[in-house]
Amino acid sequence: MHGTSVADAALAGHARADLVIARMEWWHGNPPVPCWTREFAHREAESLRDLLDYLVESGARVVNMSWGRHEQSYLRNLEQCAPVLPIEERRAIARYTVDTLRAVLRAGMQRAPQTLFVGAAGNEGTTMAQSNPATRFALPNFLIVGAVNRDGEVARFTNTGAEVTLFANGWRVPGRLPGGAPAFGTGTSMAAPVVTNAAAKVLAENPRLTGAELRRLLEQTADTNATGQRLLHTKRAVEAARAWRIVH
Repeated sequence: MHGTSVADAALAGHARADLVIARMEWWHGNPPVPCWTREFAHREAESLRDLLDYLVESGARVVNMSWGRHEQSYLRNLEQCAPVLPIEERRAIARYTVDTLRAVLRAGMQRAPQTLFVGAAGNEGTTMAQSNPATRFALPNFLIVGAVNRDGEVARFTNTGAEVTLFANGWRVPGRLPGGAPAFGTGTSMAAPVVTNAAAKVLAENPRLTGAELRRLLEQTADTNATGQRLLHTKRAVEAARAWRIVH
């Protein structure tokens, strides 16, 4: 349901958009089965490497990433399934996992300068540094999105920090569930596809933009709220892309 609603929000208003779907599955039960290990970290890294290559080879110009692989999530996994393991070892495995995945994600994005990757900041209500997702890094063609409410105020649940350079509505974002039923999702997972949607509209106006140019345009055309965060302004971004195309 999460992926379907996110995809619908990303595609809204794009009658001719092509959707490339990349799916990864993992156990959601309690306790986790199997228990997380360094070996699984390498397996997941290989899956992420293949996933990024597949998306880029398929021609995706904007990649929505409404997930993060947070260090605390892996630590909770280990607390549930390996409580006898010393806490220092659990922390070491969780940190090793995040560092391993981060290296693969960074390398994959660097190989795709024509693509803009849009990540969700996460919903722990803390800083990116404290949450420490595998997506906590900076690249010119990678944009991390936080959530605001309908009044443009930073949502209480959103993660923040220097890495989060653009905010969008993450409150009751319209989408659809499998089968077509309407849904209204809340969270940074829904704020990210709002930005992905805007990025696709900008590219439709000017497909020559690189991933870094697209990110820069979205940031430079944003509004600023009372507390200094950049707020997505889709119409202004599209108009700027049109003007850039005419000039160049």
